[in-house]
Amino acid sequence: GSPATRPARHSAGGLVSGLTLVGAGFSSSALLVGIALFCYGLTGAFVAVAGTVSIFHGFDAASRGTALGFRQMAVSLGGLVAAGLLPALAALGGVRLALVTSGIIAGTFATLFGLASPPGALHAGDRSRPRGLDIAGLMRIPGLWRVVAISAVHVSALTTLLNFSVPAIRDESASVVVGAVLFGVVSVSAMIARLAWGRIADVAGGTRRRASLRDVGIVTVVGALLYFLVAPLGPAVQMPVAFIFAFGATGANGVLYLIAGELTGPARAGQAVGLTSMALFGVSGLVSPLLGFQADHWGFRSLWLDAAVFGLLSVILTLGLPADRRT
Repeated sequence: GSPATRPARHSAGGLVSGLTLVGAGFSSSALLVGIALFCYGLTGAFVAVAGTVSIFHGFDAASRGTALGFRQMAVSLGGLVAAGLLPALAALGGVRLALVTSGIIAGTFATLFGLASPPGALHAGDRSRPRGLDIAGLMRIPGLWRVVAISAVHVSALTTLLNFSVPAIRDESASVVVGAVLFGVVSVSAMIARLAWGRIADVAGGTRRRASLRDVGIVTVVGALLYFLVAPLGPAVQMPVAFIFAFGATGANGVLYLIAGELTGPARAGQAVGLTSMALFGVSGLVSPLLGFQADHWGFRSLWLDAAVFGLLSVILTLGLPADRRT
């Protein structure tokens, strides 16, 4: 389409994503709710990828990691706000009120983002028509397959923490309040981690990308092993260790997007970010049932050893990434 229509299309995508959530709230059957939420995932992904890719065009290499850190920090902040807001809304007016309110908020802010997007090409030299998704071509770019592989293994470590840390501590007879505090500790650690790792990746003019991703993996391994060791000692000891664990496990996403976009260049950064995001969300969804099966049969504590192994694999994979260079 015409470059002048891009802000309008961004606004339309944000508006549709919000309307699908509203539609889910008013759906009369589980099937319709599922269809509406599936459509929300599709349309919401466009807005999320657009927001990430815009950073590649609005910030230079020396500050791009920090900007992505702020963007990823907002994701964790939104999750923390939602954890408090949505149950309260559901208690007041049921799940319908929670879904409708979420749809209105999501649609409004995504639309505002679209309206604020500048018209025309987002980077110099963008004079061609958009190319279709070429996954095979992307995977031939040196280093990108490693980024996708790291995304897959690291998000598996992240999934053990996000999806199972609260059920695990509740299984140890901790109260609902303790579970909520643990979720808060993990969320706050994630917010700080994403800002910190983004800033670290910007050191020396943006030449510390690979080393930052390696260090994220190392902290994940150490945190997961420590959490395994202190699991029997109770919440007072688990909380500070959970902060360390989360500082590693939640810190990779922004750095992965950063490396993927810079490996492909601005013309294909959107496709690279989309592919990396697909690996993150897709693998998380696939491993969750398997990890749940393991927890049922061998206990939640065994998952922290899994997280350490996943973190170690990510460290090994980072060693083969292309050397950093000034962009």
